[in-house]
Amino acid sequence: MLFPMKKNVNTFRKLVEKRIDNNLIETEILEQIILKSGGVLREAIRIMNQCCSECLVLIRMEPEQTNIKINKDILDTALRELRNDMARPLSNNEYKLLTTIYHKFNPDDESDQDQFLDLLHNVYILEYINDNLWYDLHPIVIDLLNRKGYLLES
Repeated sequence: MLFPMKKNVNTFRKLVEKRIDNNLIETEILEQIILKSGGVLREAIRIMNQCCSECLVLIRMEPEQTNIKINKDILDTALRELRNDMARPLSNNEYKLLTTIYHKFNPDDESDQDQFLDLLHNVYILEYINDNLWYDLHPIVIDLLNRKGYLLES
């Protein structure tokens, strides 16, 4: 498993804190959102948006409650919704391709190029560049593959 550099997480945190008041989210939950985003700002905002939607449901159900914050339960519910949304369109071949990317950080061959590009475009697969170009899966996709039994360890 790869871990992000703390400096990068802190920079990301500052960006995210400009989008949401820190009084509305527990500190450790913000870090989990950052990690679950795979370092993609758009994905962090998508996760936060889903968390805010879950908060709105709670506010409608319990309007007298005034201290609702994005906490672990809300994040778990939001991640479950996003994971299910990501799972719906996937075929067995795409699950196999995602599993290959997880293990090898690259697709096997050119035969899956169209599927690969589609998954990359839809942020199931993330592209990273440092000394080399390599790929990894969106952290929510890794959770999905684990739950479906495609990954033996993680």
